[in-house]
Amino acid sequence: MDPQVHHRLASEFTLADVLGYVVPGAAFFISIFTFEAWAAHIATAEQLRAFRLPLSTSLSVVIGEGGLQEGWFVYLLIAIMLVFVIYVGGHVIESVSVLLVDRLLVYKGYGYPYENLLVIHDGPSGPDAEAGWKFAPAGADSSAPAGTDDPAESLTLSRAFYRGLFFWTNGYLVLRWIWYLLGTYDGVGRWRGAVGFLALAVGVWVGVMVVLKIALSTVRTYRRKHGGSGGREGIQTAERYLRLAYSGLWELLIGGPLSKIFLTRLSFDREFRTRYQTFFRQLFGLNPHTAESNNFWMSYSYVLRRSARLFGIVSHWEALFTFSRNLSTSLFLAFLYCLCWLQFHNDFLPGPLVHGGSILVAVPGVLLGLSAILLVHFYYLYVCYYSKFLYRSFVFLAQTEGNLTARPAERPARCADQPAGGP
Repeated sequence: MDPQVHHRLASEFTLADVLGYVVPGAAFFISIFTFEAWAAHIATAEQLRAFRLPLSTSLSVVIGEGGLQEGWFVYLLIAIMLVFVIYVGGHVIESVSVLLVDRLLVYKGYGYPYENLLVIHDGPSGPDAEAGWKFAPAGADSSAPAGTDDPAESLTLSRAFYRGLFFWTNGYLVLRWIWYLLGTYDGVGRWRGAVGFLALAVGVWVGVMVVLKIALSTVRTYRRKHGGSGGREGIQTAERYLRLAYSGLWELLIGGPLSKIFLTRLSFDREFRTRYQTFFRQLFGLNPHTAESNNFWMSYSYVLRRSARLFGIVSHWEALFTFSRNLSTSLFLAFLYCLCWLQFHNDFLPGPLVHGGSILVAVPGVLLGLSAILLVHFYYLYVCYYSKFLYRSFVFLAQTEGNLTARPAERPARCADQPAGGP
């Protein structure tokens, strides 16, 4: 690798790394401070005595009149401390982002992009799997022995559960926010009561989903250990309806339309996939259909070693989607803080608030809306730019610099041209 290129890439990565922590951390604290400052601004004297404003109070203590008298050195120490807090907060947000978005929503809910782009996945395939929650057609090839549970069916149900958990949990939070927002207006008591009842019903359904997930996992584990084979058809029918209940509404209203707009469920064409599979086998001696996440890591490492310029582009897209993911999580966490603040102070906010109360309650909704936009932006960059460019770079380098020949690869029995993908 050229030293100048390496130095430039290292500098760019360091800058992207710092922004990936500092900007989301700053966005989180600024959002909360703005919310608390507006709450203090519109509150009556009685409400202000009852309000708890931890961030505003802390800043008032740190940046107080004493700081004005001490001079610039104290201000410098305060600035260093604030940057440190923001940076550490950015690391915490990064950890939450990886857990909630990358691990639970993407991996557990859809599978990583390589599965769909390269048609390498363990779930059901075929046209009926396009929506991400349907059963494979009757009579489709299955890897499970007769009379036993199909692991692919279990995976499909599990992914439907995690997508549904994401959808219904956020639906509950949105309904709770709407309930608080309606409280700032007169003459909407019936509507507020209906929204409150609906939020309660959704919250109960989320709890039922979790109980069903645990129960079904326990049943499947028992059947695998003890070789149970009876009632498979009945279990399949029940799971079909469960998948619809879990994520059917998500696919109908959000997941399906977004995938058609941003084309996140399109796979590479068959010729490209054949070349990839052939090169992957020749270079690493691994079967791409059983290598799982090594499809990503081997391709990533190969591009890193072979071309600094191509890897620089890969790193650029990686920095962009990471930034969007972390910032989305930052704003979502700020939304949760504001919602919890409203819940805690609900007794101190009877009836419509004073002038500006509707603006205060609208702030969490704005934060959630921006978080949702950034989440869609993250997934679009992650699938359609970062992942696609990585595997295209791998195939390009393998063919032009690896002196490899793309021989026809053996096509597995379970393979489809357009399987299910992301949202």
